Amino acid sequence: MGNTTMPSMLELKTLILEGNKAIREKIDGVATTVALMRQDLDKLRDKVKNLGIRVDGLEENVSAHTTQLTNHECRLQMQEAKLANLDDRSRCINVHTLGLQEGMETTPVEQFLETWQPTVLRASEGRKGYKWIEPTEHQESSPNRVPHRTCLSGSPFIWTMAH
Repeated sequence: MGNTTMPSMLELKTLILEGNKAIREKIDGVATTVALMRQDLDKLRDKVKNLGIRVDGLEENVSAHTTQLTNHECRLQMQEAKLANLDDRSRCINVHTLGLQEGMETTPVEQFLETWQPTVLRASEGRKGYKWIEPTEHQESSPNRVPHRTCLSGSPFIWTMAH
């Protein structure tokens, strides 16, 4: 009986050792995979750290540019106000025509002035072809404009068509 049990024990021991060897190989494969995953994780950790540093730099850059953008917007508004002021100042020397027939303004401005201005401005039958008209309240103050500066004469040249 002892002889039959012993070979079985040896066979069993061999089987156990072979099983352990297979398990060890699988564990070694898993350990290798885990080691590679740790290396990848360390690389990712470094990349995330570098990305955080870059994002911090971008945030500082954006905040600096936001301040500059606000300053530029303020300057743009001031320049727009100056442009409106210049526009108003140039308007105060414009010629305003009242009593113009419908459709007359469709011709080019130069052609209109060359054709109609001499006729209107010449004196006919003892009276002038134009007259001074004081600016209306609407012309004096407009909600979209800076108050205009007065002309040397005190008001723009507004005239009516001589009939």
